[in-house]
Amino acid sequence: MNQHCPHCEVDITAPPMSSYNESFHCPHCASMLSHNEFDIVLYAAIFITAATLALTLVCNVNSFVALLLSMIAYHLLRPSCFEPRFRLRSLNTIKRSSPLILPSLLSSINSKNQRHMKP
Repeated sequence: MNQHCPHCEVDITAPPMSSYNESFHCPHCASMLSHNEFDIVLYAAIFITAATLALTLVCNVNSFVALLLSMIAYHLLRPSCFEPRFRLRSLNTIKRSSPLILPSLLSSINSKNQRHMKP
């Protein structure tokens, strides 16, 4: 399943999460991308909760055993079933060439500070 690059808006095939540490580069625009952490946690929580409840209520499995089985199942199914559905997010930061405070305001603040420092 192809995923959508948020920077260049082109469909790409993202590498598996196990093949990179923190980010990977888009083959079209060379933007730094990563899988969305919110999606990872959301899919894991929903799957593990649903599988644990199903094993506990329907199959009468001990809740701790059901939780362990659902976590192992998610770990095994994540690369093939869940990762293609994770959204991608851009890790590129906006570089500011000017300070956040206006230069005129910054100079007035500095001049007031210098006046207060003089005895």
